[in-house]
Amino acid sequence: MTMHNGHVAYFTTTNGTSLDIGAKKLADKLPSIFEITLGRVKVTKRNEKYSIVLPAKERISVSTHLKALDKALYSFLDTALKLQLETISISRVPVGDIPWTIVKTKLRSVFSGT
Repeated sequence: MTMHNGHVAYFTTTNGTSLDIGAKKLADKLPSIFEITLGRVKVTKRNEKYSIVLPAKERISVSTHLKALDKALYSFLDTALKLQLETISISRVPVGDIPWTIVKTKLRSVFSGT
């Protein structure tokens, strides 16, 4: 993921540590996030564009759980619909210890009805 002019979404732990490679590469350009609720997205707005944080893990040392990922993705869907976002960039990389193929399948499943 490269920083661009559109909306971005990325995965973190609940203390704001990046879980995907794209977010790690952009850490200095993304807003600082501290203590967010597992599975509940955090939205920040800068220059009319949104950064959407998807907390999918409690701490970096704990295995990422699929239920936490599911909860984050459904919260992401609710937020994307509420903000009426037509496009969002997200890195196509593993999220913690969950392979990208699983993340992609879950994203498609969650967003398929929209």
